[in-house]
Amino acid sequence: MAEKRRILFLGGRAGFEGGIERYMFGTARLFREHGYEVSGAFDSPGREADRFLGGFDRIMSRSEAADRAAEFELAALHKAGSAAGLRLLARAFGRRLVFWAHDHDVYCPRRYYYTPFGRRNCARACSRFRCAGCALLASPRNWQGGGIAGQLGFLLRDAPRRLDILRETGTVVISDFMRNNLLRNGFREENIHLLSPFIRVEPEARRPEPAPELRLLFLGQLLRGKGCDLFLEMLRALGGPFRAVIAGDGNDRAGLEAMSRAFGFGERVRFLGWCGRPEELFAEADAAVFPFRWQEPFGLCGLEAAAHGVPVVAFDLGGVREWLIDGVTGIAVKPFDGKAMAAAVARLRDSAGLRREMGANGRRLAAERFSEERFLAGFGRLCGGSA
Repeated sequence: MAEKRRILFLGGRAGFEGGIERYMFGTARLFREHGYEVSGAFDSPGREADRFLGGFDRIMSRSEAADRAAEFELAALHKAGSAAGLRLLARAFGRRLVFWAHDHDVYCPRRYYYTPFGRRNCARACSRFRCAGCALLASPRNWQGGGIAGQLGFLLRDAPRRLDILRETGTVVISDFMRNNLLRNGFREENIHLLSPFIRVEPEARRPEPAPELRLLFLGQLLRGKGCDLFLEMLRALGGPFRAVIAGDGNDRAGLEAMSRAFGFGERVRFLGWCGRPEELFAEADAAVFPFRWQEPFGLCGLEAAAHGVPVVAFDLGGVREWLIDGVTGIAVKPFDGKAMAAAVARLRDSAGLRREMGANGRRLAAERFSEERFLAGFGRLCGGSA
């Protein structure tokens, strides 16, 4: 029997925290189904850690992974970590270390790629001193430890060194938007590989029976950048009968619940908290709304909605156009235009036929453009052979 091909995943939290972790878990499962042995090395436990870690054949520390580097065909780095730790991995794995650039933190020390001055989205390349001044104004809970001295050390030493190492490392992006951001920040084009994610589309999507009220879904962390407050403001402007489910948790939850009460929504808006299996929510939704403030690198939750036959309304920002085709799979709205978003949702509310058409188009897009076969073929090219 031929020996299994071995892949190592290196990440931050070992648990279902957000899109990155769901991506790692699903990708590890796919590789194992195709005969790979997949090991994992993570920094700390997260939500449902036991279930998450059960998706890997072996678990080890980053230092042990570096010591056993010769065993692995490829090391997929999903969280960069410190410059010192990254340098150790780069020396151990060489060109077999590939970084997955899921988020803006690779080039933005503030992590969210928008400025505290007017809270505007950023489009600049990283600059050590300008970005340090911006990142110092971030909430202290997002600092890198050690108070202001530790944050300054990270901003002026560790972050630039880490960026220099990553610029010389093979890097995977999951959207053209992120590819362009890396090019703007000094990454070489030949080191960047576009590998779109995959999603499984079930043969039959269970859609809800018609109801007198429109059933809307917001799925995401309850943080300012995800725009749940804009979702609530849109509901107030929408008018007409509706029911909304908000699935997610975060630092802003208490304020958002108070906002919902102030708007008089009562039981029409339900806060479910964190949800580890969102497919059940898609099955009961007429439409999903994603009013992202920040420039979403991809927006995996939007692709999940499309795969379940749910039309999406979202601001036209970041990487959402990878899966949102305006007028076909959903409606793309001018960023931060609450009235336009309410009008788009009303358009779906008023036409069950349009919802069905866009839902079917979304499922078709997911099946054709984001299939497992296309992902595995792209991964094979990344490895220089077949997956």
